[in-house]
Amino acid sequence: ILACVIMLLTYKETLLESQKKIVFGVIVLVALFSTGYLVGNTIYMSLTSWSKGLVHWHADFEIWICDQKVVLPEPTGLANRVGTDEVHHHGDYRIHLEGVIDERSDAALGHFFDEIDVPFSNEMILNMENGDHCPDGKKGNVTMLVDGKLYEGNYRDYVISPYSQVPPGDFIEIVFE
Repeated sequence: ILACVIMLLTYKETLLESQKKIVFGVIVLVALFSTGYLVGNTIYMSLTSWSKGLVHWHADFEIWICDQKVVLPEPTGLANRVGTDEVHHHGDYRIHLEGVIDERSDAALGHFFDEIDVPFSNEMILNMENGDHCPDGKKGNVTMLVDGKLYEGNYRDYVISPYSQVPPGDFIEIVFE
C-alpha cells in the first residue's frame, strides 16, 4: 500500500486516469485481503485454541526459600518482560498470561516457570530439593499454597484462575522450608 501511495504521489502528473484507478484498485485489494486474513485468523484461533480466544489473566506469586523471599531477575530490554509474549512477568511478581492459549498446559504453572527459567516441581524450587538443609540445619520440603490453602496436586499442572485482576485472581506461594 505504501509503495502504491508513493508511486501515486511521485508520478501523479504523468499517470493516466486509468493507471491511477488501477493503482487505487491494488490498494483496495491489498487492504481487503489483509483485513480478511486477520479476521479469518482471529476466528480460527478462537475456535481451535484451548482458551477459545484472547486472554489476559494474572496471578500473583511469591517464592520463599528458608524464610527468605526470592528475588527473581528483573526484565531487561525493550520488551520489559521475563518469559514469552504469552506467559511472563515484569519483575512485579505477577504471572501474566496474554494472547491465545493453544493448549491447557500452556496456562499451567510449570510452563510459566519453564519460560522464566526457574526449575520447579513438587520436589524442587530453584536449587533446593526436598531433603536439602536450610541454613538453620532443618531439612526442607517444597509446598505450594493457592490463596492461603495448601495445594495437594501436581504443582506444575496447576492452571491459574482466568481473571485479569488479583483478587479474584490467584495468589500462589511456593515455599521451601
